Amino acid sequence: MNLINHIKQRPKVTISVVLLFLSLLTWSISLQQISLQGLNDLGLIVALPLSIYFAFSFLAVGFVLILSLEKPIIPLLMAFLVAEVFILFGTAPMVQETIRLPIQYKLIGIIDYVIVNGKFDPSIDAFHNWPGFFILMGFVTEALGFESALEYAKWSPVFINILYLFPVYLLFRNNALRDNFYTFNEVEGNKETNIWSRRIWVSLWLFLLINWIGQDYLSPQGYNFFIYLTILAVLQTGLKERRPSFIPKEVRGFIRRNRWLNVFESMSRRIQRMDSSRRFDLTNATSENLTPFQTSAVYVIVCVLFAATVFSHQLTPVTNTIVVGFLVLFGRIRSRIFPLIMGVMILAWLSFGAERYFAGNIDTFVAAIGSVDDNFDANVGGRIVGSLLHQIVVRFRVYFSVAVWFFAFLGMAKDYFYDRLSLHLIILAGAPFAVIALQSYGGEIMLRVFMFASPFMAYFLASLFFSKKRITWIGLTALYGISVLLLPSFMLARHGNERMEYFPQAEIDAIDALYEIASPPANLVSTNIMIPWRYRHYNDYKYLTLRSRWVANSDIDSAVEAIEHQDGGSTYLIISRNQEIMTELYFNYEAGAWDNFELTVASSDRFDKVFENERAVIYELVPES
Repeated sequence: MNLINHIKQRPKVTISVVLLFLSLLTWSISLQQISLQGLNDLGLIVALPLSIYFAFSFLAVGFVLILSLEKPIIPLLMAFLVAEVFILFGTAPMVQETIRLPIQYKLIGIIDYVIVNGKFDPSIDAFHNWPGFFILMGFVTEALGFESALEYAKWSPVFINILYLFPVYLLFRNNALRDNFYTFNEVEGNKETNIWSRRIWVSLWLFLLINWIGQDYLSPQGYNFFIYLTILAVLQTGLKERRPSFIPKEVRGFIRRNRWLNVFESMSRRIQRMDSSRRFDLTNATSENLTPFQTSAVYVIVCVLFAATVFSHQLTPVTNTIVVGFLVLFGRIRSRIFPLIMGVMILAWLSFGAERYFAGNIDTFVAAIGSVDDNFDANVGGRIVGSLLHQIVVRFRVYFSVAVWFFAFLGMAKDYFYDRLSLHLIILAGAPFAVIALQSYGGEIMLRVFMFASPFMAYFLASLFFSKKRITWIGLTALYGISVLLLPSFMLARHGNERMEYFPQAEIDAIDALYEIASPPANLVSTNIMIPWRYRHYNDYKYLTLRSRWVANSDIDSAVEAIEHQDGGSTYLIISRNQEIMTELYFNYEAGAWDNFELTVASSDRFDKVFENERAVIYELVPES
């Protein structure tokens, strides 16, 4: 029988492999046709040739064919996911000669600081108060024989998104083993279906397509997200509850005392019945089956991983603690001590490791707690500014994110009515939203919430393509169609600011020239934050930014007065093309304001031009005679 099934599957497997290679070949040819010279405020999407969509279309057809097999081939599915990672996250690094984002250069500068000085200094800035990631990357850079993280940082999105697949797969797999709907060998008649496996792979496929946030560059948050997922996977594997309750006793009592909440009590009873009917004998990964030594090992592993993230990032450990707290509250994790341990570890680091930064900013932290409206507005309304096309990009990101959450909710509803709802994954998808009440996180808290919830939202999105017992050709066709539509959506949302966020080599050359011209200590001044400096000499200079109104009004006198009284040696002003683009995208300057500013600086007797290329000009501030 196995031989017959193998022969039946062979044509589909052959076609899928051919489509995989055809997809990668078409993609590689497409890369040669991409030019970054004509980008507008919609970003990279305007430079992508039609052939790149054909490449992804071939990949999606091959993926669907593998899913349609009676027994999907796991290594081949993984190969399709890796190819998807390269197309989605590798296109930009392949066509760009330098790395993106000014913050990326700054983070690389901290890594360089750790390598050069062999230490970190909490008095410099917030990053030095959470130095774990930079110490690790400094070790990696030296161990691999690189002079700087600049040499490999460009490929961080590809590497880290492949890494994400492993803990996410483990989370989905362990959850599937709890549910009768997803057994290893569910048989209807004579046909082996392996439904659970198909949904896991569809979820992983969709997770990559909706992960537009762009926090996967060489950064603390990108790599701590991997630790976050790994901690959740370890806890689910080693310390999950055998027969969990849906709603705590105290909450159920409150519901009974308020009749208008009876609908939630009814839902909780139904989900409780689903939980109690599920199998737990398919795996040894329940806490009842672990020996005391194995249980202790789980505690140690989680504590070590969490200590690494407490030492490396401000937000991730807080989110991790909140999510684990909800898992404990709803009886999904057996050990109730973990949220307490996590909270103590966070407070210990704030009290000792990051004491100087936390003490100086405690008022800011406290003021933001509970300010949900202000935090939300800083993340949504505060970003819809600038040029018309840029506003379209920002609005599209909002609509895209809301659409993902909406259709994930429909997937939850479908799972509920088919008696296959996973409360564990509902918590993992919903609990991160609680951090919105803590702070705006510099206008990025909604981005981080989307990132933390995205794998589990993808799981519920996958439900929409499955019937009650199988995935049909209608579902597979719909998956193909949605995948093809999601590719341009992903590119527009992720790379909508590419015209501003990508720095051609000439701008990097200008910064190198600046470091050659300016002897430390010196004051280095730019018109705004869109400049790729500090990747070396992180703390050897004083880095300054002019106020926006000075630039908009060509108020050179106020700018000079502010910068000439700075401590240090000489002062240098750098004006670059990317800084100009940022004013076009973000600031509503009057027509000609930027050109007038450049002309005013060039004609001023207070500035002497010392360097110029096609992307940047450097001026030295001349002392007043």
